[in-house]
Order: sequence, then C-alpha cells, then structure tokens
Amino acid sequence: MRSAFIDKLIKRMDRLEPGEVQGIVLELLREKKFQEKVFEALQEGVILLDTEGKVSYVNRV
Repeated sequence: MRSAFIDKLIKRMDRLEPGEVQGIVLELLREKKFQEKVFEALQEGVILLDTEGKVSYVNRV
C-alpha cells in the first residue's frame, strides 16, 4: 500500500542527496516499528490487508 508521501518521494528522488534519502528511509522504518509495537500491545487481533486484499501484517493475538 503506497501513500501519497511515498508517491511524492519517488517523484523527487532524483533531486535528493543520498543522505536525505537515507534519513527518510530510516524515519519510515522507525515509524513502522512503532506501529508494530502498538499493534502487538493490543489485546485484540489485528490483520492488515494491502490494496489487493492480501494479508500484509498480523499481530500475535
């Protein structure tokens, strides 16, 4: 599932310095890990589907 942010990033990728791209990717990874921690802390089951209906994430519950 692509967000508007990812689409904008792809369009301007050629204008970014390698360090900027690396910083953006690291920030996205931190956000993903945070979201996974939140989902794992829930006592309810969480299933995320992509735009094609395929399972992209399931928490342990």
